[in-house]
Amino acid sequence: MSPRFFKYCASLLTLLATPLLVFAQPTTPTTYAGLVSLIVDFINILIPAMFAFLFVYLVWRVVDAWVIHAGDPNKREEGRRFAVTAVIVVVVALSIWGIVGIIRSSFLGL
Repeated sequence: MSPRFFKYCASLLTLLATPLLVFAQPTTPTTYAGLVSLIVDFINILIPAMFAFLFVYLVWRVVDAWVIHAGDPNKREEGRRFAVTAVIVVVVALSIWGIVGIIRSSFLGL
């Protein structure tokens, strides 16, 4: 990973987080339910942000292997293995997130 890639990712995350900072309302939870609600709200923002970062990273790795190093057969093979693994990881992660959502809505009523 190059330092430029991390600069681009940091810039992207800053750009995506700006609306959250602008519309932030500093409320201090005064009850346990308020604290739990604050933590749940943070997690509800964090999980899609992690999926977005994961997607950008996966696309970057595939483009790096198949477009930038297209002439190198070892890099193409590495990119193919990474793409297959990435698709499996994304499908499993989204499935787990969906199952947790179904359990949360059906059993907990949230």
